[in-house]
Amino acid sequence: IEIMSNSAKEKSEFVDTLISEKNLPDQILVAGLGNSEKYNSRFARELGGKIGKYAKANKIKDLSVLLNEGMVDFMEEFLQGLMMVQYTFDHFKNQKKEPTVKLERLDLISETGSRPIENAVSKAALVMSGINLIRNLVNFPSNVVNAEYLAKEARIIAHENKYIIVILGNKELE
Repeated sequence: IEIMSNSAKEKSEFVDTLISEKNLPDQILVAGLGNSEKYNSRFARELGGKIGKYAKANKIKDLSVLLNEGMVDFMEEFLQGLMMVQYTFDHFKNQKKEPTVKLERLDLISETGSRPIENAVSKAALVMSGINLIRNLVNFPSNVVNAEYLAKEARIIAHENKYIIVILGNKELE
């Protein structure tokens, strides 16, 4: 995810700089936010989801989002919505069908500083990695995700985060 920030230039100059004859986008999607007082975390997540679904349905790999001040406040939720719809579980599918096109690049463009956006991106990525791990565990059949498999996954997570883990088996539980 690339974060662009421009607090020195005026909005119109900034947009003109990003969209010039040399780098015209193939498509422009305009999403109205409506009344700014009604913009909240739920709305932001739903908006991210709708934009993500549109990108997925239209096989868009590169997406740029021009953020206003209200969106920056709910950036984490917006990104969660955007990333939630990108999830696919095709572990058991044949490769004969056309592969799913996923969003590969997301540019977040803002006039405010980049620090709040970077923090939101980090938090959203962390939350989504946990959500996607759980989705995978639920989608695998029970003959794959058994007690040993869950113990192995728990050990991996503990090791990655430098936690000490104790897994009790049947003998220890008796």
